[in-house]
Amino acid sequence: MTEENRGDTIPPKVFISYSWACQQFATELACALRTDGVDVKFDRWDLKVGDDKFCFMEQCVVDPAIDKVLILSDKTYAQKANNRNGGVGNETSLISADVYEKSQQQKFIPVVIEKDENGNVFLPAYLKSRMYVDFSSRDLTGAEYQNLLRVVYEKDAVPRPPLGTPPTWLTEEPAVLKTSLSVKSDFQAPPSVLETVSRLSPEARKLLIALSNDERGIVVKGVSRAGTRLVCQGLDIPQKTPRDQAKAGEVLEQLITFELVDKFGDRGTAWKINDHGFDVADELQRPEIVVVHPPKSEFMKNFEKGFGPTR
Repeated sequence: MTEENRGDTIPPKVFISYSWACQQFATELACALRTDGVDVKFDRWDLKVGDDKFCFMEQCVVDPAIDKVLILSDKTYAQKANNRNGGVGNETSLISADVYEKSQQQKFIPVVIEKDENGNVFLPAYLKSRMYVDFSSRDLTGAEYQNLLRVVYEKDAVPRPPLGTPPTWLTEEPAVLKTSLSVKSDFQAPPSVLETVSRLSPEARKLLIALSNDERGIVVKGVSRAGTRLVCQGLDIPQKTPRDQAKAGEVLEQLITFELVDKFGDRGTAWKINDHGFDVADELQRPEIVVVHPPKSEFMKNFEKGFGPTR
């Protein structure tokens, strides 16, 4: 078993980008990370005499095997990065291109190791908007180092709780309150609504309630060789026999006559519940209502001649 593959998992691999001004600290950090199981790519260890240092930097930055690039940013690093000076400038040219292209780039981790007298961090311009690790204390035994290790190992400081299941009450059907026509209520609907409620047949009420509870609120009148049928989600009226189908047609005519539905579409076979229809449906579904029978208008008298009195 090799050093790079102890245990069952492959250790994270990082490359440290730094300026020579903090070479000593960068070396101490690399050693600490190695001790804590991180495979560190470090120029003082991996760059040999005769190697091309710029090629080495480029390979470490773009190598997909490198999980994280730790950018140790102090005042010197920030200045060289902004001015594109020296090795830091060359690395910046490579890193910044990848950072700008990918807004969710988590491979390149800014590690602040110095602040000014006002507490402002030193970061290159292209990293100003990025989340960074505060390591300004340079304490390799404290909380800042532990935080850096969590970033390298991709372990959240506050673990995400497991995803649960929706509360049962979200999927429970609401209780259906039965309409009562005999219990008094303080609420009185407008006379036009009450008059319509009192004149609708039981089947017409069923159709109107089904329309009000349907997501689209549309009823379609289908005509075929088998007869006429009303299609509406939740509608529960007989439509098997020709007589039932004829009555179903009359039920729709009641809603049209009372102006509870409007024609929908260009074919003339669909109707949609309107605001007045919703008001009447709400009154029909009230848990406690008193149905007041106002004097019959001439319109209602003529209507009953066509459909007969309702019960």
